[in-house]
Amino acid sequence: MAHADAVLADTAPKPPDRRALQALIGELDALSEPLQDASLGAHMAQTQRTEATREMLLRQRQFSWLLAALQGALLLSVAWLLLRRWWQARAQAELALLAEERQAARLAAEAANRAKSAFLANMSHELRTPFHGMLGMLALLERTPLNPQQRDYVRAAQRSAAHLLDILNDILDLSKLESGRMTVQPAAVAVAQLLRDVERLMRPLAIDKGLLLLVEQQHDLPAHVSLDGLRLKQILFNLVGNAIKFSSHGVVRLHAGARGLGSDAAMLTFSVSDSGPGIDPAALGRLFSRFQQGDDSLTRAHGGTGLGLEISRNLARLMGGDIDVVSQPGQGAIFTVTLPLQPVSRPVHAQDAGADDQRRWPALADGGRAHASALPAGMRVLVCEDHDINRQYLGALLEELGARASFCDNGAQAVQQVRDHDFDLVLMDVHTPVLDGVAATRAIRALPPPRGNVPVLALTADAFDDARQRALAAGMNEFLTKPLHPDQLRAALARHAPAQPASTPAAVGMPAAARPSALPGRGWFDGAAAGGAALAPWFDSDALRRLSRSLSAARYRQISLQLLNDDQGTVRALGDALRLGEVADAIAQAHALKGAASNLGMSELARQAADIEARARAGRLPAAEGSQVGLSTAIAHSREALDALLPPAPG
Repeated sequence: MAHADAVLADTAPKPPDRRALQALIGELDALSEPLQDASLGAHMAQTQRTEATREMLLRQRQFSWLLAALQGALLLSVAWLLLRRWWQARAQAELALLAEERQAARLAAEAANRAKSAFLANMSHELRTPFHGMLGMLALLERTPLNPQQRDYVRAAQRSAAHLLDILNDILDLSKLESGRMTVQPAAVAVAQLLRDVERLMRPLAIDKGLLLLVEQQHDLPAHVSLDGLRLKQILFNLVGNAIKFSSHGVVRLHAGARGLGSDAAMLTFSVSDSGPGIDPAALGRLFSRFQQGDDSLTRAHGGTGLGLEISRNLARLMGGDIDVVSQPGQGAIFTVTLPLQPVSRPVHAQDAGADDQRRWPALADGGRAHASALPAGMRVLVCEDHDINRQYLGALLEELGARASFCDNGAQAVQQVRDHDFDLVLMDVHTPVLDGVAATRAIRALPPPRGNVPVLALTADAFDDARQRALAAGMNEFLTKPLHPDQLRAALARHAPAQPASTPAAVGMPAAARPSALPGRGWFDGAAAGGAALAPWFDSDALRRLSRSLSAARYRQISLQLLNDDQGTVRALGDALRLGEVADAIAQAHALKGAASNLGMSELARQAADIEARARAGRLPAAEGSQVGLSTAIAHSREALDALLPPAPG
């Protein structure tokens, strides 16, 4: 370029000549190849820079996409978390609502259960009373002159009534049935006697329908087997009763046999066959279902609830067996009860007919006499009972048993007595003023040992499971119901007696003049049985017979008259509560009177008090005038019956 400027520029010294121009052209020709290389290199460099820029832009775009994807994922995560929180909040709200509904349902169910318990309490008193009256009248009839056949009829009626009363007691306790707490009590049962009981009860029904009832027994069947005779009779009564009900002619057969005799898998069988219309195959599948019958049409000829077969099968399965049925239309039906066969030798107290009293008090199968020697002399017992008559009654029983009794009339005093003195056992009434027996037991259990560990036995006239459960949950060792039988008390003391009785000061809590004296005799009611005809229905003969073996006649008359002449005590307080409409006080006074009358065997007075208590608890306080008349009548007649049985001493 410098050479060209020297030749071609305006400032050149002379115009360009041909030779100078040719020299410049030669120089330019020499530069063509380097210039081409330089141009190509520049183009390549530009291309490289463009490619680098494109790659950078591509990476930036990819990074932007990745960043956008991450932002989208984060946004979705935040949205999912928010949605999940909303779902959780909604679920928690629904759970809270469900919990409230369940709580409301539970409270409603508890209220219904309480209403059911009140209903059962009322029905218990209403239904048991005529049965006790019937048993009492049968007992009086048995003591009259009878020929052998009549005496046999009376005894069969007694066993049937006692059996029906036991079944009624279990049916009324629906909470026990519904919760599956019904248990069987195996004992030695005479099979032949059991079959005779069923036959004697069912034969009149069969005769009325013109049916022949055959009761058979396999010749090599063991004479005594171990099973629950009461439950088995309940099953057989139902099956034989159904067979008679559904048969219009022919034979009803009850057969007792065995399968596999001599083997470990031997089974006892009771088959009931009839000549009825049979059962349709479609009905067999639902026959043992609740409220189902073989004929469930509106025009069926036979009534019934449809519960008997279901209850019977459940009882059989509870005893380790079952019930099966074989039937075809027009050919009758055969129901077969199978139970495990356990032969036993006849014990001293086999569960024959007439042994139902042992079932009612299983702990007293020996009458309690076997436990009498197990009581240590001088056993210290604290009695917490707010009713004076019950305190005297329990004091007399305890003294006869050789125990030393102390007394208090409310739960707070009982806690203080246990805190200050050593006792071997506490008899605690559940319903006591100031502090009830349940709360008092909890307070005793909170004391330091050994006083906090003293056995506490509940005393109450409430025989339902909810009362029992509350007492045991509070720490009570046993649950005794009123009326408290002497043998029952003796057996309970023996079960909880210490090896060495507590050594503490003499009994406190009862004035010395009121303490029971030594008992001069026993069994005065057995000797006065001829005068017992005037007792029914005011007194329970069985209760008097037991009391006569634990209390002297003079002492029993003294305590009974104190209750019957109690114009200023419980009877007066109950009348005032009824007249003023004070429900709570009426319940308390009626409950106390019921317990005292029951302990002394005054059945009608106890029934009147129980009726008032049940009505008051149900919110239906009876009219004061009618209740006073019923109480006054029961008291007056009870006093007359007592004077006829135990006349006052001359002078």
